[in-house]
Amino acid sequence: MTIVPWGVRENATVRNQPEVVMSRIVIIGGGPAGYEAALVAAQLDAEVTVIEAEGAGVGQHAKLIAAITPKVSAFEPGADIIPGAVKAVDIKGHTPGHSGYMIRSQNKSLFYVGDTVHHFVVSTHKPEWPCGFDGDAATSEASRKAVLGAAAAKGQLIYAFHFPFPGLGKVKSKDAGFEWVPN
Repeated sequence: MTIVPWGVRENATVRNQPEVVMSRIVIIGGGPAGYEAALVAAQLDAEVTVIEAEGAGVGQHAKLIAAITPKVSAFEPGADIIPGAVKAVDIKGHTPGHSGYMIRSQNKSLFYVGDTVHHFVVSTHKPEWPCGFDGDAATSEASRKAVLGAAAAKGQLIYAFHFPFPGLGKVKSKDAGFEWVPN
């Protein structure tokens, strides 16, 4: 599980995908999200190295780490984060513990896809193309295709924060890939 600076938690796996076994993780740049990722990876028995710019490091963030550690709670893939409103969705491949979130209110829903997609043209038109930030390119490709395919089939409203502001829209099937349709 990673907590990104604005409080979004990541902790998921994609069903029917091979399990990724972490043994050694290198995190470049700490900050709240990087150090939280280091804590979680260490809890999963990975050997963790955090690389920071000179003068920055664990000492600078020790108070933050000590303060947030007891407040961090992991959740299982598919968990209801807020029962009836926010559910974790399994999306594996980008980073260990990466999740999407299905957000529901009354009869409407919004699917927050996290780092599943990184560019509104490349990630949709060529979902098989890897992103340099994906930890497991093959698993990320499979996850990206599955997420986009399901969203296109259902006409699901998506929030993709890497896409042009405001990052809200839908995808539709096009040729061998998909096309982003901003809302």
